[in-house]
Amino acid sequence: MLIYLVRHAIAEDRELRADLPDEARRLTDKGVRRMRKAVEGLAALEVEVDTIWTSPLRRAKETAELLAELPTFDGDIKEVRDLEPGGDLNGAIKRLIGVGNGLRVALVGHEPDMSMLMMRLIGGVEDDGVRFKKGAVACLEFDGDRAPPRAELQWFVTPKQLRRMA
Repeated sequence: MLIYLVRHAIAEDRELRADLPDEARRLTDKGVRRMRKAVEGLAALEVEVDTIWTSPLRRAKETAELLAELPTFDGDIKEVRDLEPGGDLNGAIKRLIGVGNGLRVALVGHEPDMSMLMMRLIGGVEDDGVRFKKGAVACLEFDGDRAPPRAELQWFVTPKQLRRMA
């Protein structure tokens, strides 16, 4: 199974939108433009996604909707509470195991959770290594049949690299 870990795009600043609860912050116009361009970059890489799982927070859901603009996408978008900030990463991994082989799943979430999830899957130290910029994407080949389940990093691209590929 291929897993695409995606950090949400640029959202409204927390301090500037103190009037809103954190879960209601939306993507900025700049965030939408940049993520659309990043999706074009993913299309140039011939990325195919069967289903998108997203954190229930607005900025992640909006990012998932932009990701669904991939030309080959005709699947569904599911809200998964395990992907909200501080969510149950082991719960997300258990969900992946239950999906079965051959599916291509994009998970849209937040930092530091995306980094922690990736490092947990590839067997690294969760506090070290990669940090996802807003709109960054990692592709992992996941083997849920192993105990413990493991993944192998196939590639990792920054949002700037994706926009350049568009």
